[in-house]
Amino acid sequence: MDAQATFSCSFTQSDLGPVVEVPSLPPWPAQRLLPPERQDLAIQVLAGAGTVSELAREHEVSRKFLYQQVHTAEQALSQAFAPPSNTFRHGPFLPAGYQGLAVATGPGLGVDLP
Repeated sequence: MDAQATFSCSFTQSDLGPVVEVPSLPPWPAQRLLPPERQDLAIQVLAGAGTVSELAREHEVSRKFLYQQVHTAEQALSQAFAPPSNTFRHGPFLPAGYQGLAVATGPGLGVDLP
């Protein structure tokens, strides 16, 4: 004679305690990269540490994504090393007659002429 045992257990939601939601990760690896990781990838491409294809495969991101990061890094570098846009305030040379000119930029401050 065959014997079959069954086990039955029922729980209510209150028996299980509070439900904690686990934050979901973004679906794509590129979306999971933090800004310093994106910066590091762009630096690796710019430094020639590997080809775009190799780095994309290694980090499971698209080549297009890497090229976008490189473009962003190049723009930041260009801006960081660009000459100052206001050469009058930052430049050492002033037109003749303006050597004694002092321009103050603060509340209630004006221009002192020689």
